[in-house]
Amino acid sequence: MPRAASGGMSLRVILYGILRSIAGTKELRLDSSTVSEAEEELSRRFGPRMREYLYDQDAVESLTVVLNGRVLSKDEARAARLQGEDVLELLSPIGGG
Repeated sequence: MPRAASGGMSLRVILYGILRSIAGTKELRLDSSTVSEAEEELSRRFGPRMREYLYDQDAVESLTVVLNGRVLSKDEARAARLQGEDVLELLSPIGGG
């Protein structure tokens, strides 16, 4: 499912769990052509705490990436090319017991 980038179109990103709390918003738009670019932009915008949840090995293993309603494996997320009409959802694990 890798696709060609759209060239500057704004990608819709929806955040859940702690990622939403860190960002202070549920939804935003990014100009990213890959999941990695989107994660990097989120880290730049929202600082070290966001970076920790996106890149810390334990958190990354439990982070769920959904593209247009389809859950992606880690390999699929790395390979996916994003387009402006795509919806990228990032779900952090929910704590509790």
